Amino acid sequence: GGDVSEGIKIMMWFDYLSSIGIKVVTLVVSNAYSIASLIMLAADHTLIAKDADVMVHNPMIPELKLVNANELEQHVKDLRELEYTMYDLYEIFTELPTEKIKELMDNETYLSATDAVRYGFADEIANIEKKPKVMAISKLKTVNMKKTLNILHQAIALVSGSNIVNQSYYDDKGGELEIFQQDPSCYSVGDRTSVEN
Repeated sequence: GGDVSEGIKIMMWFDYLSSIGIKVVTLVVSNAYSIASLIMLAADHTLIAKDADVMVHNPMIPELKLVNANELEQHVKDLRELEYTMYDLYEIFTELPTEKIKELMDNETYLSATDAVRYGFADEIANIEKKPKVMAISKLKTVNMKKTLNILHQAIALVSGSNIVNQSYYDDKGGELEIFQQDPSCYSVGDRTSVEN
């Protein structure tokens, strides 16, 4: 997922490549959430791994601070216009009726690979095995991507001046936890907290 305007630029780039005779193929190997669910559709052919998924939702404004009623009304108007644009785009690419697209977006729907093909978000399922989130650096060393992503989130928070950092952990049963916390450097495995904290 990500920024809608950046996603639209990628879609336009795909369209340009197609217009000059380059076949664009997208492959969803893990997930395509939010604007990525539209980016994947802008290709000439779309594959999705059997364990991957797609998520669609209504457009959002990530952060609103100190807005008055007039400004809020304008944001609502802009979001509604963007919703209608997204309905049109999804309808063009998937051939689903607008009512179905609206239902999927309103419910923040996660589609399995099978459902993605059934609803027209992908052309076919690719037989790609799910791999752990590790990245090979050399033949001798691998990097735990969860730890790496946590460090990158800390750096982003530092650069942006945010005191809240998105961090991911595993619970004692191997499940994944995502926590928005302050100063993550003071927490370690085994620390206890309450739901309120």
